[in-house]
Amino acid sequence: MSEDVINTMHVAHEIQKYLQDHPNAADTLGGISKWWISRIRVEEATLTVSKALEILEREGKIKKTVSVNGKEIYSLFRK
Repeated sequence: MSEDVINTMHVAHEIQKYLQDHPNAADTLGGISKWWISRIRVEEATLTVSKALEILEREGKIKKTVSVNGKEIYSLFRK
């Protein structure tokens, strides 16, 4: 199976999952591309970035501090 077909099937799965999670959703091609797919990809990317930050923090390469408003801030760990 070509990479293009695999990518298309992945997008089809993302659309189906979005509709399962939001059964009243309806949109145009442009809306689905801009809002549904990008939202799913941002959520997936956020999860991946979170895992990567955990690894880097555990390895002592970055540090996490909590700001006064409770947000976690990541930066280079300096000895």
